[in-house]
Amino acid sequence: MIRNYLDKAKAAGSAIVRSRILPVSLMCIMLGMLTVGLGTLTNVVTIYDEDMTRTLYTMHTEEEDILRETGLDLTGCETEFSGISNGTGTLTIYRPKQVQITDGNGTVTVTTCNDTVEEVLNASGITLGEKDLINVPLKAQAATAGTIVVTRIAEQLVEEVTEIPYGTSYKYTPLLKDGKQLLLSAGTSGKIVNTYRETLVDGEVTARELVSTVRQSEPVNQVMLVGSSSAGPISPMAAPAGVTIGADGVPSSYKRVITNARATAYTSKKGAVTYSGLPAMVGHVGVNKDEIPLGSLLYITSPDNSVVYGFAIAADIGYGTVADIVDLDVYLDSVLECKYFGGRKMNIYIL
Repeated sequence: MIRNYLDKAKAAGSAIVRSRILPVSLMCIMLGMLTVGLGTLTNVVTIYDEDMTRTLYTMHTEEEDILRETGLDLTGCETEFSGISNGTGTLTIYRPKQVQITDGNGTVTVTTCNDTVEEVLNASGITLGEKDLINVPLKAQAATAGTIVVTRIAEQLVEEVTEIPYGTSYKYTPLLKDGKQLLLSAGTSGKIVNTYRETLVDGEVTARELVSTVRQSEPVNQVMLVGSSSAGPISPMAAPAGVTIGADGVPSSYKRVITNARATAYTSKKGAVTYSGLPAMVGHVGVNKDEIPLGSLLYITSPDNSVVYGFAIAADIGYGTVADIVDLDVYLDSVLECKYFGGRKMNIYIL
């Protein structure tokens, strides 16, 4: 009897165990299937946010959806998404940073996220010249480059004019009192033009090189008219052959003489010619051609020999001589000399 009871109890226990094992097994199978399904449907995205790195498990594959899922404040940021490949991807967040750009003597501040130095310069309207320098590579990330310094290098040609001082020449004349000086013609300085190539760094000259030197003009001396009783004849004409001047100021030979002739002086511009066609110059004088034939050789001096014009050619006529107002019109180099010659008596020797 007791044995029958034990057999029944054993059978009942086995039935209970079998009834519990079945639900547990079903639960384990379902959990396994769920794990496999989740593993298949979930993507792993590594997020790089400045110095922080985090992992996001997501079922999304589009960047916009993933960004929304992060819940991060991305105002003003730029992002770079690699895309999902084999269930993984990377998302890099570039947050805005202020970068200083020093260009020559000015500094500007710009905000950038993921731009290169070159892109930041272009966006700021800063163009690099051929010789300009920059302290960081153009392809570097501007946000991590620190202060960007642009050094402007330029070259320019500069001309400098140096004056060559003029000197003084002296012309001695018997028309002034001894020692008296008057400015006959003003002097002008000469010019030397030096050309330099200058190198400028941010507008400051740092190097200078002489490129060329051109003597642009020569100085012209000022001429002083100086009174001297020993100045000698005004005319540079040499004495004709066989004619000498004695101590008394009279030629050794002549055809005739007009004493105390009325004389004045005149001058003209360079290049002028006389009535006879000869150039207007000292030594060619105007006469009354009815009294003295053109082409005649003359010797002219004051009665006291204090003013000696010297040898001359009768080459010209003028209003005064034609109108018989004067007998002689001597040619001088300047108005000043004509003024001091004035009107005076002269002896005219026709040789």
